[in-house]
Amino acid sequence: GPDLGEKPELRYKRVLKLPTGQEVDLVVTNTTEYIPRNTSKNDEHHCVGRINVQSPGSLTMKFKLVNAGTDDLADDIEHDFTVMDLDHSKSGMMEAITTSGFHGTPLSVIPPVPEADGVSYTFKGLDHSAAVHDPKSPWNLTQKQLEASVGFRFPGGRSWEVTFTTWDENRVMT
Repeated sequence: GPDLGEKPELRYKRVLKLPTGQEVDLVVTNTTEYIPRNTSKNDEHHCVGRINVQSPGSLTMKFKLVNAGTDDLADDIEHDFTVMDLDHSKSGMMEAITTSGFHGTPLSVIPPVPEADGVSYTFKGLDHSAAVHDPKSPWNLTQKQLEASVGFRFPGGRSWEVTFTTWDENRVMT
């Protein structure tokens, strides 16, 4: 959606072409209430997707790689997934993500904070970060954009969830 009669999902079409020729879509659905500030900011530019979220707030989204045009999970495609732009906004909002199920050590200068469930980790925008210009491509990030990013490797054949949280930096995040 938001198109009436359509599935309530964002589908990024043909994000990957396998050596077999099979193309893969990235499907994104929310598992919590979605409150945007401005849905016109939801977009895709090359291999970078952007999803607008009301601040302060929180949103959990499920991501899955599927065979193009279907809902069938793509088999055993270990894949990289990067969240960029974990910074302060100009209005003083901080940003963080929480996720689990990734392989190895995430690529980031942002230290992971273990959650009470023993399997999830939270990555908070660095205290010294400031509003960073939104990246347009993962291939030419500035140093500040790189420092405000976290790269993961997820196993194939299953979905994964990421919780995006924003809060006022003058208040304590719980």
